[in-house]
Amino acid sequence: MLCPQRHCLLASAYAEGAGNFLEACEQLEGIIRDAGMNRWCAICGSRDLRFEEGTTSYQTMAEALPHLMANEQRCIDSRRLLDSLGQTAAGAGSFDLDKIMRETRRRWR
Repeated sequence: MLCPQRHCLLASAYAEGAGNFLEACEQLEGIIRDAGMNRWCAICGSRDLRFEEGTTSYQTMAEALPHLMANEQRCIDSRRLLDSLGQTAAGAGSFDLDKIMRETRRRWR
């Protein structure tokens, strides 16, 4: 899920044939709802959020997984840094990154 400035709020991956864009969007909407995420970009404040679909150079999910996990960790670290510097609009106590990560991992097992 991206804002117009391309800040990524939430992302997913699926193998073609084993999933599709609509299913991925439904899963992400469930995570947003169940984790209590705000439906706006905490960096720029935009409420114009959209899902988009693209392809990668990876041939299998097994090949992609280490790269996806490394990117996930970079995003978590970046969010925590931005929060600590007061650079997000989330507000005190309104964003529980750990809860969102638990919900995401539970759903994608």
